[in-house]
Parts: sequence; C-alpha cells; structure tokens
Amino acid sequence: MGAWTLDDIPWDHFDRGELDPDVVLIVKAASLVEYNGGSYAHHLCRIFYDDPDFQRTARRWGDEEIQHGRALARWAVLADPSYDFEFAFGRFQAGYRVDFDSEASRRGSRSGEMIARCMVEIGTSSYYSALRDGVREPVLKEICRNRRNPTLQALLQESDALPRARAARALTASPRRFRADCRSRG
Repeated sequence: MGAWTLDDIPWDHFDRGELDPDVVLIVKAASLVEYNGGSYAHHLCRIFYDDPDFQRTARRWGDEEIQHGRALARWAVLADPSYDFEFAFGRFQAGYRVDFDSEASRRGSRSGEMIARCMVEIGTSSYYSALRDGVREPVLKEICRNRRNPTLQALLQESDALPRARAARALTASPRRFRADCRSRG
C-alpha cells in the first residue's frame, strides 16, 4: 500500500447511522495517542543520536503517526461535532508526562527500545484490524485500513540495534514464533 493523505479518505461517505457510541470514545482516545507519535519519534532520534539514516526514517514514521491521529480526530468530529481535539490533546499531554528529550532508553538499551516498539506496533496493528473488521461505518473502516505503517518496518530495519533480518522477521512472524525468538536471544 502506498502513501495516503487525508484527502484520500472518502469523508463524504460518513454514515452517522452506523455509529457505535463506544467506538466513538475509543477513536477519540486513539486519535490522541497516534497524534503524539511525533514526540516518540523525537525520542527515538535522541536515542539514536549517531544514526542520521535511522533518524530520517523515525521522523517519517512520526509524521505518519501524526497523520493517523489527524484522520481519527477528523472522524471523531464527524461522529461527535462537540469533540474539541485541540483541547483534548492539550489535556492528554498535560496528563501524560514522559521525558521525550532523554537520550537514554527507558527500556535499558537500543535493542530493548526497538523490541518494545515491535511489540507496541504488533498490538496496534491487531487493534486497527479488529476495529476495521468490527465496525460498519465505512469511513472508519477506510481509516483503519490505511493505518498500516510501512515506514515502521523501514525504521526497524534501519536500526543498528537489531540485525535487519531479526527486525523484519519480528514484523512478520507469528506471535508464538516472535516470543520464542525473543526468549532465545535474551
């Protein structure tokens, strides 16, 4: 799947009759987390301070995360016109304090940081696939379909913290095989 923009989403197909109020709440929360991806990309650039290729890819991944957040926020406003994304994001940042300026990984090492990123993105991919398959609203289905993140794979492959083959395998392996591989390498 190639790159997409917010203009590629068929916003005019939004179907209020297919809304689930619980899903609207989930999407509002997801919009905040995704939009905050630029901060985490900044953190990765700080950790990999000596790897400009990795930093370029991390910034591109962060931009994609922000775009995902914008798409989800725009959908949330269609679903609930009273939703004030800017206010909600400000409140989210005030309540979610992480030092993204640190050059040290909270996971103990660069490898630990990238393994944690793999695990988060595997879960996120499953989350959006389940959401896409579980909703009937067509615009949200399209946003979830577009949520695939090819830059993440490039990010992991460009990292010198994990051999490229392990990073690629981690992204495509079954969860059981991935856990076994992690255990065998400590």
